[in-house]
Amino acid sequence: MTSRHESPEPALPFSDILLSEGGPAPDFDRFYFNLHAPGSSTFLTLGAGVYPPTGVIDSYVCAAVGGEQRNLRCSSALDSTRPTAVGPFLWAVLEPLRAWRLRLGPNASGIELDVSWSARTPAFATQRYQVLDEHGRSDHAHFFQSGCYEGTLHVDGVRIDVDGWLGQRDRSRGTRRVRDRLGMHLWVQARSPGEHIGFLFNEDRHGVPSHCDGAVMHADGALERIRGVRHDLAVTDDLEITGGRFMLELESGRVRELTFESPGRGLYMAGGGFAGWQGQARGLDHTEHERWPLGGTLTPRALPIGVVNALSTFHGVAGPGIGVVEYALSRSASYLYTPTLK
Repeated sequence: MTSRHESPEPALPFSDILLSEGGPAPDFDRFYFNLHAPGSSTFLTLGAGVYPPTGVIDSYVCAAVGGEQRNLRCSSALDSTRPTAVGPFLWAVLEPLRAWRLRLGPNASGIELDVSWSARTPAFATQRYQVLDEHGRSDHAHFFQSGCYEGTLHVDGVRIDVDGWLGQRDRSRGTRRVRDRLGMHLWVQARSPGEHIGFLFNEDRHGVPSHCDGAVMHADGALERIRGVRHDLAVTDDLEITGGRFMLELESGRVRELTFESPGRGLYMAGGGFAGWQGQARGLDHTEHERWPLGGTLTPRALPIGVVNALSTFHGVAGPGIGVVEYALSRSASYLYTPTLK
């Protein structure tokens, strides 16, 4: 069974959405994009967010280039900056659910960008994620969507044409605990010319699924919802995932097999401030940057948070595909990864 499903995205600029709505504002409203191309090891993730309770707007860029990860984080006061810019990063919704423009001006990281992103599949909204216990409250929702880029990327002044490069985006909004005490987190986005498979999957430290939602998204607007995920993943001692296999159970009763390989080390999202840096007041026009080697000296075990975005190749997504596997495995002694697919 297929359905058509679109998530509402107002045409107002990103932070204007928050400031114009009545009632209590969410703790955060964030967006994320990635940027990659078949056959290229250059890989970027970038995004921004507004945090009404702390009066903060911030952004980040993480780029894998030349065997290293370059990180740029910018923060400012929400009421003292343009609603669609922070530091050298500017964005605009050109057409809701269809097109965005992303610009990154000169900065200390050596990465500059001026691109337009255009949707190639409908947006898919996941079911609301709600948890309330002695560790705090999480109540948030996502939607994600696949698209293509046009424009240019500059690395240390060298121009790279990114026309036809691929990228997925994610929009999330709500309240989130700093730590959700998960055993494993997965956000998988696989793209081929014929379709896009995307899903969000979390399991607790006992290996019990706590959240699972996603869809097979077709360019004609048809969607098949994913209602279950079984997995068999190759996990290293450093808690990196190098590949694996999924069996996706669809609402129609069909089962799809999806396999992937992640040959590189991925981008460590701690460089984007995912370990609690985001949303914290740092004054006006605050900027941080650093470069990390991607040769194995840094691993998910050694960083403040082990969330990794791994550029991956896929099989089973209407033929060969490319995309991103975001993952994090608990470092707690109470959790041991156990495959659910034999």
